[in-house]
Amino acid sequence: MKRVKQVIDGVTIYSVYNRAGQLVHRDNVTTGEETDYISAAGMSIARVTNGTVTYLYTDHLGTPIVGADAQGAVLWRQSHTPYGEDWSAATANDNRSGHCRGLL
Repeated sequence: MKRVKQVIDGVTIYSVYNRAGQLVHRDNVTTGEETDYISAAGMSIARVTNGTVTYLYTDHLGTPIVGADAQGAVLWRQSHTPYGEDWSAATANDNRSGHCRGLL
Protein backbone atom coordinates (compact mmCIF):
# COMPACT_ATOMS: atom_id res chain seq x y z
CA MET A 1 0.00 0.00 0.00
CA LYS A 2 1.09 3.53 -0.62
CA ARG A 3 -0.31 6.73 0.72
CA VAL A 4 0.02 10.10 -0.93
CA LYS A 5 -0.63 13.53 0.53
CA GLN A 6 -1.44 16.57 -1.56
CA VAL A 7 -2.14 20.13 -0.51
CA ILE A 8 -3.67 22.44 -3.11
CA ASP A 9 -4.92 25.92 -2.24
CA GLY A 10 -5.10 24.96 1.44
CA VAL A 11 -7.06 21.74 0.79
CA THR A 12 -5.35 18.60 2.15
CA ILE A 13 -6.18 15.23 0.57
CA TYR A 14 -4.71 11.84 1.41
CA SER A 15 -4.95 9.07 -1.19
CA VAL A 16 -4.39 5.39 -0.42
CA TYR A 17 -3.49 2.91 -3.16
CA ASN A 18 -3.37 -0.90 -3.13
CA ARG A 19 -0.34 -2.96 -4.17
CA ALA A 20 -1.51 -2.92 -7.80
CA GLY A 21 -1.45 0.89 -7.76
CA GLN A 22 -5.24 1.33 -7.83
CA LEU A 23 -6.80 4.08 -5.75
CA VAL A 24 -8.85 2.57 -2.92
CA HIS A 25 -9.52 5.53 -0.60
CA ARG A 26 -9.36 9.34 -0.57
CA ASP A 27 -9.70 11.45 2.54
CA ASN A 28 -10.23 15.19 2.13
CA VAL A 29 -9.31 16.25 5.65
CA THR A 30 -10.24 19.87 4.92
CA THR A 31 -13.90 19.12 4.04
CA GLY A 32 -14.30 15.82 5.89
CA GLU A 33 -15.24 14.02 2.69
CA GLU A 34 -14.09 10.39 2.56
CA THR A 35 -14.39 8.26 -0.56
CA ASP A 36 -13.84 4.52 -1.03
CA TYR A 37 -13.34 3.14 -4.54
CA ILE A 38 -14.75 -0.22 -5.59
CA SER A 39 -12.92 -2.00 -8.39
CA ALA A 40 -13.51 -5.03 -10.57
CA ALA A 41 -11.33 -6.34 -13.38
CA GLY A 42 -8.79 -3.60 -12.69
CA MET A 43 -11.24 -0.72 -13.13
CA SER A 44 -13.11 1.50 -10.68
CA ILE A 45 -16.80 0.68 -11.02
CA ALA A 46 -18.19 2.71 -8.12
CA ARG A 47 -17.24 5.13 -5.41
CA VAL A 48 -18.79 5.57 -1.99
CA THR A 49 -18.52 9.12 -0.63
CA ASN A 50 -19.68 9.56 2.95
CA GLY A 51 -22.11 6.67 2.46
CA THR A 52 -23.46 7.74 -0.96
CA VAL A 53 -22.73 5.40 -3.89
CA THR A 54 -21.98 6.68 -7.39
CA TYR A 55 -21.73 4.02 -10.11
CA LEU A 56 -19.17 4.78 -12.81
CA TYR A 57 -19.74 4.04 -16.49
CA THR A 58 -16.65 4.17 -18.66
CA ASP A 59 -15.66 4.57 -22.28
CA HIS A 60 -13.65 1.94 -24.19
CA LEU A 61 -10.44 3.16 -22.53
CA GLY A 62 -11.80 2.85 -18.99
CA THR A 63 -12.26 6.58 -18.42
CA PRO A 64 -15.40 7.39 -16.40
CA ILE A 65 -17.83 9.35 -18.57
CA VAL A 66 -21.08 8.95 -16.59
CA GLY A 67 -21.87 8.76 -12.90
CA ALA A 68 -25.24 7.41 -11.75
CA ASP A 69 -27.01 6.83 -8.44
CA ALA A 70 -28.50 3.55 -7.17
CA GLN A 71 -31.74 4.18 -9.11
CA GLY A 72 -29.82 4.71 -12.37
CA ALA A 73 -30.39 8.47 -12.51
CA VAL A 74 -27.49 10.21 -14.24
CA LEU A 75 -25.65 12.52 -11.81
CA TRP A 76 -23.02 13.80 -14.24
CA ARG A 77 -21.60 13.29 -17.74
CA GLN A 78 -18.30 14.28 -19.24
CA SER A 79 -16.37 13.72 -22.44
CA HIS A 80 -12.76 13.99 -23.52
CA THR A 81 -10.75 14.82 -26.61
CA PRO A 82 -8.78 11.98 -28.23
CA TYR A 83 -5.77 13.02 -26.11
CA GLY A 84 -7.58 12.95 -22.76
CA GLU A 85 -8.28 16.64 -22.23
CA ASP A 86 -11.72 17.58 -20.92
CA TRP A 87 -14.14 18.27 -23.74
CA SER A 88 -17.11 18.79 -21.47
CA ALA A 89 -16.34 18.32 -17.80
CA ALA A 90 -18.94 17.77 -15.10
CA THR A 91 -18.49 19.96 -12.04
CA ALA A 92 -20.04 17.16 -9.94
CA ASN A 93 -17.00 15.07 -10.85
CA ASP A 94 -14.35 17.75 -10.25
CA ASN A 95 -11.31 16.82 -8.17
CA ARG A 96 -12.25 13.16 -7.90
CA SER A 97 -10.50 10.09 -9.13
CA GLY A 98 -11.65 9.34 -12.61
CA HIS A 99 -12.00 13.02 -13.50
CA CYS A 100 -9.27 12.51 -16.07
CA ARG A 101 -7.28 9.61 -17.43
CA GLY A 102 -4.52 8.18 -15.31
CA LEU A 103 -6.13 8.79 -11.94
CA LEU A 104 -7.82 5.42 -11.62
